[in-house]
Amino acid sequence: MSPVESIFQEFIDAIQTATKADEFERVATRLTQRLGLQRFAYLRLTGDTPTLISSYPKSWTSRYFQLGYQQLDPVVRRARAEHALFSWGGEGSSPVGNREQRRFFDEATTFGIRSGITVPIRGGFGRMAAFTLATGDRDVHPERLVADWKDLVQLVGVALSLSCRRQT
Repeated sequence: MSPVESIFQEFIDAIQTATKADEFERVATRLTQRLGLQRFAYLRLTGDTPTLISSYPKSWTSRYFQLGYQQLDPVVRRARAEHALFSWGGEGSSPVGNREQRRFFDEATTFGIRSGITVPIRGGFGRMAAFTLATGDRDVHPERLVADWKDLVQLVGVALSLSCRRQT
């Protein structure tokens, strides 16, 4: 079994026993660390109340929802519009969005969220979710993450979404 297959199998085994948000968080945090990244976020936008399971700093996630950033966030906007996994941020990438969105990215960087890869996840009846792996490390190039782990991250995103929907 390859290292990537081993990481995925460990994740699948662990997610099968998770039943609460903190257990899902623990499983996804372990996967994130095994891939050499720092943060993950699973955001489900259904109805008026978003569901977030993440390892992002609580001070950031509180601010994010308090200020309605889910409406502004270029990553979430792109996840709503696209179906394929994509990378974002990183050194050398051109600024994304309008001035307010660039300011949003600058603020996220102060919380250790500089770049990452995101899997848009479609559900029935217009439901959507997104699974993101992120880092604050300047030396990580998100396009390399996509090349190395595209299939793994897509499978993990869908498996996490299905498991969370079943339990939360």
